[in-house]
Amino acid sequence: MGVYSSSIIPPKGNSSMTLISSHNDDTTVSFPDIGFDFYYNGVNCRTTIKTNGNSWVGFTGGTEQLKINRRDAGADNIYYVQETVNDKPTFRIRWEGHGVYSTWGTLNLVWELILFNDSAMVLVIEQIPNTGTNSFVNPTLGTTTLTLENNKSYAFIPGQEQGKAYTVKEGSYIQANIKYLMVDGNDIKHWDTASLSYVKVSELLQNFH
Repeated sequence: MGVYSSSIIPPKGNSSMTLISSHNDDTTVSFPDIGFDFYYNGVNCRTTIKTNGNSWVGFTGGTEQLKINRRDAGADNIYYVQETVNDKPTFRIRWEGHGVYSTWGTLNLVWELILFNDSAMVLVIEQIPNTGTNSFVNPTLGTTTLTLENNKSYAFIPGQEQGKAYTVKEGSYIQANIKYLMVDGNDIKHWDTASLSYVKVSELLQNFH
């Protein structure tokens, strides 16, 4: 697992991403195999993730499980990319559009969703008019209403195995690729997320007989 961070992360933009849909009014589109197993509510969603021009994401298919200013909107462009972060695979979706379906070319609803291979997610809001529904169908907890703002990011961290009982809060998520303690010679070190390096915490006690 990783750790929550209160740091807001910015969107990465659409450079080097694959365009999967454009001028999307009400169409639901499927993403290809994301490259790793991703669980939501006990279901492996590796090949079932969908999005729509009305600004929602379905993890297990065409059900609207994550709504981001959900209304009769329009997506000018929807992109995806597989990326590696901290030596771990991630899948990033970028949705660029507008809150009112007829205003093509006026981008006032822009967001990115990053999926991690431990079922955590980070939603990055670039712009949001907040004229629609913001909510998340949170497995075992029911539907969670979301408060989303421009230039903010939100961590979705599962409290149970296989993508259940998510905690959602402003900030981001760092997936650790190492254990929290390690031995280096006679030093015991831990991973410090602030400096992204190992820091000595104590020394090994020698056994005297």
